[in-house]
Amino acid sequence: MSCRRGGRLLVLTRKIARSDHPEITELNVFRLNTFGRLFVERDGRRLTGAASQPRRLALLVLVAGAGEQGMTRDRLLGMLWSEADEERARKGLNQALYALRQEMGADEIFLGTRDLRLNSELVTSDLAAFTLAIRAGQLERATTEYIGPFLDGFHLSDAPEFERWLEEERAGLARDYATALQRLARRAAECGDQMAAVEWSRKLAAQDPLNAQVAIGLMEALVAIGDRTGALQHARVYEVLLQQELEAPPDRQVVALAERIRQQSAAQATSDGPGTVPASAPAAPSSVGLPAERVAESSAGPVAEPLSPPVPPFPQSRPAELVPPGAPVDHPTMPARPRRAARRAAVAALIGLGLAAGAVVLRRGTPSGIATGRTSRITAQPGLEVHPALSPDGKFVAFAAGPGGQMRIFVRQLGGGRTIAVTEGLAGDQHWPRWSPDGTRLSFEMGRAIYVVPALGGTAKLLVAPPQPGPVLNGEGGLSNEGPSYLAWSPDGQRIAYAVDRGIYVRAVGGGLATRIATADQPHSFAWSPDGSRLAFALGNAAFVFAPNAIGNIAPSSICIVSASGGRPVRVTDAASLNTSPVWTPDGGSLLFISDRDGSRDIYRVEVGRSGRPSGAPVRLTTGLDLHGIDLSRDGRVLVYADFTGYANIWSLPIPQKGPVSAAEAEPLTTGHQSIEGMALSPDGRWLAFDSNRGGHQAIYRVPLSGADPEPLSADSGDDFMPSWSPDGRELAYYGFRHGRRRLFVMPVDGGPPDAVVADSGNQRFPDWAPDGRHLVFHSDRTGRFELYVVERDAGGHWGAPRQLTKEGGQEARWSPDGRAIVYVRNTGLWLIAPGGGPARLLVDTSDPAIHPAPLLAQWAPDGRTIYYKALDAEGRASIWSIPAEGGNSRLLVRFDDPARVSSRAEFATDGKRFYFTISEPESDIWQMELKSR
Repeated sequence: MSCRRGGRLLVLTRKIARSDHPEITELNVFRLNTFGRLFVERDGRRLTGAASQPRRLALLVLVAGAGEQGMTRDRLLGMLWSEADEERARKGLNQALYALRQEMGADEIFLGTRDLRLNSELVTSDLAAFTLAIRAGQLERATTEYIGPFLDGFHLSDAPEFERWLEEERAGLARDYATALQRLARRAAECGDQMAAVEWSRKLAAQDPLNAQVAIGLMEALVAIGDRTGALQHARVYEVLLQQELEAPPDRQVVALAERIRQQSAAQATSDGPGTVPASAPAAPSSVGLPAERVAESSAGPVAEPLSPPVPPFPQSRPAELVPPGAPVDHPTMPARPRRAARRAAVAALIGLGLAAGAVVLRRGTPSGIATGRTSRITAQPGLEVHPALSPDGKFVAFAAGPGGQMRIFVRQLGGGRTIAVTEGLAGDQHWPRWSPDGTRLSFEMGRAIYVVPALGGTAKLLVAPPQPGPVLNGEGGLSNEGPSYLAWSPDGQRIAYAVDRGIYVRAVGGGLATRIATADQPHSFAWSPDGSRLAFALGNAAFVFAPNAIGNIAPSSICIVSASGGRPVRVTDAASLNTSPVWTPDGGSLLFISDRDGSRDIYRVEVGRSGRPSGAPVRLTTGLDLHGIDLSRDGRVLVYADFTGYANIWSLPIPQKGPVSAAEAEPLTTGHQSIEGMALSPDGRWLAFDSNRGGHQAIYRVPLSGADPEPLSADSGDDFMPSWSPDGRELAYYGFRHGRRRLFVMPVDGGPPDAVVADSGNQRFPDWAPDGRHLVFHSDRTGRFELYVVERDAGGHWGAPRQLTKEGGQEARWSPDGRAIVYVRNTGLWLIAPGGGPARLLVDTSDPAIHPAPLLAQWAPDGRTIYYKALDAEGRASIWSIPAEGGNSRLLVRFDDPARVSSRAEFATDGKRFYFTISEPESDIWQMELKSR
């Protein structure tokens, strides 16, 4: 290894195995330079081919900036090809990747398929080195990498999203560099190394010459080494720059400090006698700064006099001391920025940092034009951190974190610091924290009730009581929270809104009668308008927000608005895609929300009128974030969000003959970045069919149990789920989303178009074949509640009208091998019913899931004598049980007790020898994003 400082070159030579060549080759590592001029080099020479083309350079920078997390192809398309249609954009991305691989001579330059990341063994970058050094606290190392502004002079005029990202990233990296310099200067002063403190302060002043506090820091450092003349000279530099760039007077604290230094110099000269040169002995830094009361006093009123007599204006180029060491002096290819633009940028930086003494910041609602800015991660622990909520003062974020079924509420400062466990010592699954408007309390949900707790921890008190006992299963296969949920505080803190079952209620915070203002199917995620007159909420797919076994569920939902005094809800988005997590802009004229209408889950804005109706189509603000929840500060300048990925693959283990076994003994059958939900074994035991999003959306695949690559079967553009093999193994039944509804289909396994089975107004799910191959059982909500239905196919292959089988609820049905019974789930029990109808028989009674886990899905053993079922306990832990089909005691077979082997979904399959199920890898972090008007 050979390295050259300054961040310009790092050449590593190592041996790697090329995947496309059996032999071992020796490659030189490429260096991506992003600070100052943007280019790629190898062995000290810049590449001039494909790797120097602007859009391909931008692609390299974006992927490098994403680090180990990588960047999705969708986000790259949105950043670099937003002006092109999808086909041309994807073609452009593929061509750029191919050209870079060819130019750089290695297919392994980029790793991953959906999420692209740079192979750090082949490509290094000063950006990665700077970022890692900052995170590790290696500040001196970081400052050697930063040799100039990020991508200085680089532009892509036809990529507005990239330009916005570049502007914010450039500013953010400059702030990180300035912060590092500030800390180094402070550290040197504290250690008594005053000369080093001056050098770091000089670099900081060169980086941010209009910052009053930076000017003061350098002046104090110079005084500390006895250079009062240098301190006064820098005060003059600061004054002239401020006048030229901002046409503004100097900051009062700088004025006061300069005057104090002059007085000290005069006093020193007097004590030394006439004609005596002032002593150069270092003065104590504390003797230079103004007392607090003097600072406050000097910040009022106009500036009375300049710092010093007028000096000639600076030439067009800045003095040498204002140029960062090592920075290029000029950029011939970079167009000069207009003077007015430079002034606007400087003013924005000065006011945004709050450094102009006496400046008045006018707060007002964010205009409807919103641009996203710099993002930064707040939490980074493995697992789930969801439901972010900003405190009213914008300084703290509350969130829920932990494994499903065992989540807890935490609070953390946006600026950093330790995470506070608000509900420490309180048992129960906790989620949906929300701040009271005065910022003193947090509400949260636990045990189908809503509680309130002091904002930084304390004793929790009941706010909204739970309903009567008797939880039921919801439409997504999870325990329904029929109790109060998704509470929102009114802006004045006097009222609360929440959902109970299908009702939306408003009540006084102190208690009393709750008023039902509307009825809707799965209302959730309420948000009051700023004036307290309206409520925005999401309609449908509450399991996406929270369900112990289905968080992140893929299903359509919509955003609606209803008057807080009651009325008919008005839909403001489509209902064919996922739309969730509404928040109001401060002016009450727009809603921000999450939607997957264009692919990935991103932030959209829709303007709404006083009637609650949309004033136009939703506008996309971000690309490729895959969000789960958002919240917005009162002034509309800061947004916090949770991202979410839910990878799930199929694992398997033998059915135990004696005693329960741990799922830790399971072995993987599929791998990769995909999310699998349903699966089914072929009648001959050779194939496993499953649904997966490995191709970009949920589709049906099959894989041989002997091992091979999965083979896609369904080709529709909609999402498809829950395959079920016909008894002869020639067809698969499944359901898919079409026009916002779940519809049943049957398709030939060996190819051919699918046939729609049932056309009705309900959502049809979980089809299962009868042994005769002529009947399907499924459940639908066509009556407003899930019931079982049977549909028959005639000799000509046509499906008839469905026949309702149950009348008291039912879902997740499975036909017995002999065709005489159907096992299904109803509320928290497992039931059997004859295919022709009649009274149902209770097989497993679990009315109290705290004592016995509630069944989620049952499967028959091939001989029909045993029924296996998967269950979920009150803490969200899954398990697999067996029970004789004739009835008796349940026997625990598999415990999902390994934190690394979480299986939260209901679906599983069996051939009587092994169990097949999914192991989930949910991951979510909390982030913050700056917003600005555009």
